[in-house]
Amino acid sequence: MMQNNRRKFFFLFLILNLIFMLFYVLYYKIENPSIFKKSVSEKIDSNSQDMATMISEYMKRLKKDPKDIQTLKSLGTIFMQMRAWDKAIFFWKRAVSIRPKDMEVLTNLSTCYFFLKKYKQATVYLKRLIQIDPDNYMAKFNLAYLYGYVLNKKKDARRIFSQIILSKDAPENLRQDAKNMLKKLTTNNVKGPEKEKTK
Repeated sequence: MMQNNRRKFFFLFLILNLIFMLFYVLYYKIENPSIFKKSVSEKIDSNSQDMATMISEYMKRLKKDPKDIQTLKSLGTIFMQMRAWDKAIFFWKRAVSIRPKDMEVLTNLSTCYFFLKKYKQATVYLKRLIQIDPDNYMAKFNLAYLYGYVLNKKKDARRIFSQIILSKDAPENLRQDAKNMLKKLTTNNVKGPEKEKTK
């Protein structure tokens, strides 16, 4: 009886969270072009299937195969779209323990920590992305942004922004964003996100 009540409460909680399903990425794209704009790996149509039922089905799959990487990714994505960043991290961390070099997993982990305002943790996964793929200019841009606009490592930020600007392989729009960000750093016109959370 108690277990059924807990299950009903859990499903009710998930359904209530649907009203908060806003895409933070869009907001940050407006405020800071290109900042973490590719945070959600797949879009889920919340009108096509009841979210609680979807999560329940994925959890059943995971119970049968705890290392089902695609199910872990799907759950991580769902909770990201619900802005339940801690829950999303739980599944992305399980995924990264199975595939430590999976770019999608690492990208989404860095994004979750960014929105939790745990910026130092976000840089850990951004640096991993760059180690795996030195030409990942999006990861470099985001790392430079955190260094320059949040973590007060402006020298490192300028260095990375300059690398992006000088690279012929970097997308033109990203190079332009890097120029704008570097200019703001140079003129001390810096406006970043809220203070980092330490807990």
